Amino acid sequence: MRKFYIKIMLACLSIIAIIITTTSVYAWRTYVADVQNVALQVTRIDSEIYVYQGLDVNHNGIPDLLSNYTASEIAAMNSGHPEGKREYYQENKAFKYLGYQYAVSTEVSDEQKIPYSIEGIFPTMVSTLKMSVLNNSDGINWVSFSFDSKNYTENELKLLSCLSVKVGKVVNSTGDITSSNISVDFSDKYYFKDAITSNFNGMSVIGSDDEAIEVKGIVNRNKDINDDVVDVWFQFEMESYDALISHFGTTGPNAFALTQSDYNSLQNMTLELPNLKVLLEVRV
Repeated sequence: MRKFYIKIMLACLSIIAIIITTTSVYAWRTYVADVQNVALQVTRIDSEIYVYQGLDVNHNGIPDLLSNYTASEIAAMNSGHPEGKREYYQENKAFKYLGYQYAVSTEVSDEQKIPYSIEGIFPTMVSTLKMSVLNNSDGINWVSFSFDSKNYTENELKLLSCLSVKVGKVVNSTGDITSSNISVDFSDKYYFKDAITSNFNGMSVIGSDDEAIEVKGIVNRNKDINDDVVDVWFQFEMESYDALISHFGTTGPNAFALTQSDYNSLQNMTLELPNLKVLLEVRV
């Protein structure tokens, strides 16, 4: 009798083993088939773009020192700014945080558009925009900048034709991320009038070829100097009437044709600039 029960148990165990084996094989085949249908997605662009406006009482292109402001005023400047953002120098100039955009893509490039307006423009006034680009992806990104095309009213177009912009990369040569001893390497001036015909046609200021700025990725970054971050200043200036005449001349197809009276009438206007386009690229 005991042998009979043993035979029954062995038979049951054999049946269970067959069922488990069959199910496991089916499940594995199903898993393998699913894996074969998965498209591997690699995030090439993964960047944060922070935007700030320089506070400059004299409008001379040199933002005020933070030491001129109270603790509550500084807190107001930084309202909404995320904590713990990586920096590669200690900022001692006054910049008001405007916001940020997040660029993410599996493609080899991504473009973000940044709006910016200047209020109460007058001759020789400089308005400074600071942009900080932080690369969270594995590999190097190359960053370049241009202005989008835009339609304007006649008066707005006249005012835009009086403006120039220069672009400066912030450099910390000390290698100490707690240092405020930085320099800003500026480009030559770009004149918006050069890109105006019947309206504004768009203008490149830091091209996507040899001029593009390298921003390291997580794999090749040097965390001691945070070289996966780059700060760039954009300084917009309403050129003096004499400077515009000197640059463009009074004859020829691109001459500066406004009279002194027309030029004077443009003062104290507010202008929404063309969108600043930020192009992030991976070179493959």
